[in-house]
Amino acid sequence: MSTSSRKTKTALKVVAKKKKEPPVKPRDQHSKSKSSHKELKLVLADQQIIMLPITFAPRMRTIQEMIELNPKKKTIKLPEIEEETMNTIVEWCTAHASERRLTTGELEKAPMQPKISTVDEELLRKLQFSPEKLAALVKASEYLRITELTNTLSSYFALEFADSVPTYWFTPPPSQEEQQKMEQEKKEQEKKEQEKKEQEKKEQEKKEKEKRKEERRMRKTEKEERKMRKKEEKEKKKKKEKSSPGKAKERKMEKEKKEKKLASPKEEKEQEKEKTSSAEKKQCKQKTPSDKKRQRKEKTFSPENKRIKEKPSAVEKKERKEKSASEKKKQSQKKLPSEEKKERKEMPSSAEKKQRKRDGEDTKMKKNHEEPPKKKSKYKK
Repeated sequence: MSTSSRKTKTALKVVAKKKKEPPVKPRDQHSKSKSSHKELKLVLADQQIIMLPITFAPRMRTIQEMIELNPKKKTIKLPEIEEETMNTIVEWCTAHASERRLTTGELEKAPMQPKISTVDEELLRKLQFSPEKLAALVKASEYLRITELTNTLSSYFALEFADSVPTYWFTPPPSQEEQQKMEQEKKEQEKKEQEKKEQEKKEQEKKEKEKRKEERRMRKTEKEERKMRKKEEKEKKKKKEKSSPGKAKERKMEKEKKEKKLASPKEEKEQEKEKTSSAEKKQCKQKTPSDKKRQRKEKTFSPENKRIKEKPSAVEKKERKEKSASEKKKQSQKKLPSEEKKERKEMPSSAEKKQRKRDGEDTKMKKNHEEPPKKKSKYKK
């Protein structure tokens, strides 16, 4: 009884313990991996190491299965992928990190459309693949089973086959030597263009000079032709005058009459004054400095220049004459007949003038510029 009772007690205890334990929940696939570590260590074919964030693992089905099988293992070897291709895959994952990841069923049901998103276009332009790199990327995407990336690459190949993809997407970047060559070629082209421009300028200048020379020649020829025509006309006129001298004289007389009619008396006076002034200037130029000094002394001490030192111009002379004439008219209008008689009486007679000449009074008056003394007239008595 002792043995049987003990067995029953132990069995009851085990059942009670089992009842107390909570029910086991279904295990999350990524709970252990997230709790264990946040980054994965990838060893590549070049023996290069890359730290991959665990959030990118769900897009790569092979790496996801490796983590599920060995959650404690932190390093994963990828002997068929190189560093450059893995870096491109990481860039693609970062570009599509915000997008929702499609399941396998959704990807299988989705129709194949040869389209590339704007994000993929920008990434492909940045990378500028060569055909070798493209082939390595296709192999890596198939090895890691990244369905979305394989779909984009397949759509690219389809578009490339249809010649609807620009070629500059996947042109390889130029090397340093090629860049130097391109720069040298650009410089040479610029020099050639400058030389061409300079040559064109020189040619244009030459053409312009030739045109100017031709224009000068044409002008000279025209002048010579005009001179010849004038000479011929003069000769013809002379012949006509010789043949008919009476007509030539009549023509000359008519021309002179026309000129006289056109020229007014004022203009004639001005012309005469100009002629006299020009003649005086010529005489002054011909005279010696001693003669000039004498003339200056005579002019300064002459009674005419005591009052007026500077010669008035023709316009001033006209104005003075007009003023004097107007004043005389006014005075003549204002004078009374009695005053006119007195002036007549005060005028000297012919006998008095003769006596003054004899005495030499008139000569003294001219020299001294003094007025003659007023004598008592005989007519006042």
